[in-house]
Amino acid sequence: MKREKKGLFDERVFEDVAVAQIVADSYESAKQKNKIGLIIGIFVPVIDFVFGVLLTEFPALCFGMDSFLVWFLGAFIFAVIAYLISGTFGKAMKFVWRVTTIGWVILPIFPLDVIVAWVAFALSGMLALVLPFLVILVERFQINKDYKQAKRFLDAYEQKVFAQ
Repeated sequence: MKREKKGLFDERVFEDVAVAQIVADSYESAKQKNKIGLIIGIFVPVIDFVFGVLLTEFPALCFGMDSFLVWFLGAFIFAVIAYLISGTFGKAMKFVWRVTTIGWVILPIFPLDVIVAWVAFALSGMLALVLPFLVILVERFQINKDYKQAKRFLDAYEQKVFAQ
């Protein structure tokens, strides 16, 4: 059985006018939430860099903990705030899981596949923590695509109703 290729964006199919109308009506609020999350997500790498430099120069800020651990907690908090505001936390977790799964499947020899999966998990997790604006930007494209699909469906429905 041949596997169907899955694109980067989901293709939404509307069968009900009410659902399409809800998507069209919630477009502005979803886009506004995404915009705020994107702005925060763009500043996360800058904040992480400044935070890392401060922890390196002033180790007293770590309160006796490892400076990398303190930086990691700060990066995690900033990224989660950006994801929660934009509503893309689930997408970020799916991204990390997909990259980990791909890393696991690449090398099917037992001890090496686990090591490659852990490395893929660590790298994709750090990428999702340090650069959250990438995941948020992908969600912005999905919001626009859903809106266009809903408008197309509603326009076709109106033409069909007026034609009768």
